[in-house]
Amino acid sequence: MPQQERDFIGGILDRFMGRTPPSPRPAPPKPPPAITPGTSQYELTKAQDDARNNPAFAPRQDGTTFCNRATCEIVQRMKGPMGALTYPKGEYAVANDAGRYLAIDAKPDRPGQWRVVPPEDAQRLANEGIVVVGVQRNTGRDAQGGHKHGHMATVRPELIPGLAQSLGRAPIVNNIGARRTIEPGETAFREDGGPVIYYTPRRR
Repeated sequence: MPQQERDFIGGILDRFMGRTPPSPRPAPPKPPPAITPGTSQYELTKAQDDARNNPAFAPRQDGTTFCNRATCEIVQRMKGPMGALTYPKGEYAVANDAGRYLAIDAKPDRPGQWRVVPPEDAQRLANEGIVVVGVQRNTGRDAQGGHKHGHMATVRPELIPGLAQSLGRAPIVNNIGARRTIEPGETAFREDGGPVIYYTPRRR
């Protein structure tokens, strides 16, 4: 007997016997909305995915990582300002230096190209397809007396806008360093490091 016919007969018997039929199953959750190709959100996620999957940015066995190069290439792909992310001859600045240059550039009393935004605004802007760079400078020194490296990453657009904020995990970042992952900024940056400052271009 076909299943549909069995269900029909079973429904008649349930009514006749006074039994309550089982409640209908809830509809399965809808898949998260895809980011539409051609939008700024798509371009940002594509630039981040390409950088995260680039073998040139994989951590080396000696511990060398490439968060600065990866971040700079993402910003460059998104046509963001590069002056505060590079040295005078155009080389990509390491994270500590980029953090220092960005802090100077973003001062309210100067006409710089970057501005500081709070973490919740950083996620909102990334959701709109606007590049946001998070930087954590490291003032510590290693055993040889040299400065320890800082870290930098770009904020990742959410597939479901507002979800990370509702879970208290915003912003999420495209992390490229010792790990190459998409994760909350609170886990991507060092707990024992300095504050994480988020910057976005003044003009878009």
